[in-house]
Amino acid sequence: MALSCKTRVFCPSCHARRAVLWAEWLAGQVFAPLDHHQWVFTLPKRLRLFFLHDRRLLGALSRCAWRTVRDLYRAGLQDRHAVPGMVVSIQTYGDQAANWQPHLHALVTAGVVGRAGEFTPLPLPPAGVAEELFRRRVIRMLRQRGRLEDEAAAGLLAWRHSGFSVHSAIRVAPWDVEGVERLCRYLVHPPIALGRLRYDGTRVTYRGRRVHPATGAESVTLDPLEM
Repeated sequence: MALSCKTRVFCPSCHARRAVLWAEWLAGQVFAPLDHHQWVFTLPKRLRLFFLHDRRLLGALSRCAWRTVRDLYRAGLQDRHAVPGMVVSIQTYGDQAANWQPHLHALVTAGVVGRAGEFTPLPLPPAGVAEELFRRRVIRMLRQRGRLEDEAAAGLLAWRHSGFSVHSAIRVAPWDVEGVERLCRYLVHPPIALGRLRYDGTRVTYRGRRVHPATGAESVTLDPLEM
């Protein structure tokens, strides 16, 4: 398209169109008319640099999240082939847009599909259990890949406040198509929101939560090249 940079993820204008089309496809073609929950998986600061210098670990992190959800929903079921439906999006930025914060957003069915194709609705697993299982899977994965020594892994497991977090409180009903699309767009939203940008012809102002990491200010004004 004319005057379009076609930049994936970073450009808040070009990527917004991609996000809308992806959300419409996901909600219309992939998702079944079932209850879904949004799950968010976060990591302690000490481990984030591993994923900055080896991006392949982000795929392994997604698999840790998938196996955590799968095993929690399977617990107590006789059908060991039952699985939940799950879509995972990897995000590597936080509120400040430029800060490195790898974490996962996922939409998960509120239950499992068995071998015969029938859906069994299930209650949400306890958040504390999900967090502990996710923590142990990630630490084990980093040990297996040579990123953590045994002593460091044992120290992380001993932390009372681990720095890991699993949040799954947001629910979307099966008839709420707009809600599903909205969550799908949020899964792949760009680090810079177009609605927070203002351009007066010479300067660009961006507003958000804790935009300036040093002062905590909620806005920053730059010339276009600095931006």
